[in-house]
Amino acid sequence: MNTRTKWLFRGLFWISIVYLVLFEHGHYDFLSLNLLLAYIPVEIGFWLTEKRSPWLFYPLLVIWMLFLPNAPYLLTDLVHLTLLDAYSPTTMLLVNSPRVWFKFAELVLAVGLGTVGGFLSVQSVVAAISRRFKRPRMVFWLVPTVFFLSSLGIYIGRFLRIHTVYLLMPDWIMNRILTMWSPRMWIFTLIIFAVQMAGYGLIVLSQHAQSEE
Repeated sequence: MNTRTKWLFRGLFWISIVYLVLFEHGHYDFLSLNLLLAYIPVEIGFWLTEKRSPWLFYPLLVIWMLFLPNAPYLLTDLVHLTLLDAYSPTTMLLVNSPRVWFKFAELVLAVGLGTVGGFLSVQSVVAAISRRFKRPRMVFWLVPTVFFLSSLGIYIGRFLRIHTVYLLMPDWIMNRILTMWSPRMWIFTLIIFAVQMAGYGLIVLSQHAQSEE
């Protein structure tokens, strides 16, 4: 990712975050915090793609992995579209309300920005790791591994309500994690894993198509 693209993403994130802080005080007031948390791994990813000493690269890599689930976590915020009351209670048809569609655009654009930023961050960081080890084929197993761990992190954040700041309470976290394993947990995790892999795959296919033009 070149410098111009990095600054474009920074600008889009910060403009969106400031807008949400200033103007979103309704159903989606949580979006500003969620988008800020999604921005953190994107910014760390920018740093990891530069040449860094091992003493800096690996600690940053761990921090990046801990924060990464916050980006695709935004995908699960799409369930909050149900808060829009988009259907008429009398006709059960979609209402043509500017407020509804404005809020729809607000949520979808925030989710899209955070998720795409996270996917591109994964692509850049995995490429940086493979270059460091001089093993280009690492990407074929690193990408699924990263997205699987990210899916576990999304489950932990969405249903156990454990967020990155709770790392300061390791005993409490471990007790929750050790008791979370269930068929429903695995179903959710695998579905979110598949969604992330599909989204990432579409981005890669789009990049290949552009490079062939």
